[in-house]
Amino acid sequence: MKQSGKKITVADSMKKLNQSSNQRIDLSVALRLFYKHNHTYQEIGDYFGVTKQSVQQALKKIIEQMGDPVLNRAFAERKVEALTAAERLLYAALTDPKKIEAASINNIAFALKQVHDMNRLEKGLATSSVDFTMLAGSVKMRRDRIKQINKELGLSEGIIEVEVVKEAV
Repeated sequence: MKQSGKKITVADSMKKLNQSSNQRIDLSVALRLFYKHNHTYQEIGDYFGVTKQSVQQALKKIIEQMGDPVLNRAFAERKVEALTAAERLLYAALTDPKKIEAASINNIAFALKQVHDMNRLEKGLATSSVDFTMLAGSVKMRRDRIKQINKELGLSEGIIEVEVVKEAV
């Protein structure tokens, strides 16, 4: 939700509503009573000593921003499947000649990358790969260089290596 160019969050709305007009409703408690314990506006109003309308007005903006909790919960429980479906649709759009003509291919490719990364994270996978063979080769080259420096300086094996390892940590 935006108002005069500034993005307003649920937390901002709760803080503003809690501070306005001698508000006697703890919004976080009221939301928990409403959603988690299925209390009515009247029951919440009775709990806080305010009218049903006061509770309704206090929670209205927050509930609008949060959306339907049943749909939110369903999405959260099926996020991997939803992201996989979105990834498939974006991939199809990326290869659809009509879509390519109508939209920027960069925008479609960017969207595909974002959904792909989100999907990998949801599955507990990394979003980028590390080439361990290259990394191992780099470590070997450094060790060989350390041995060469130790030999040139006439130092016993391991003196420079210990210092290099300490610097790396």
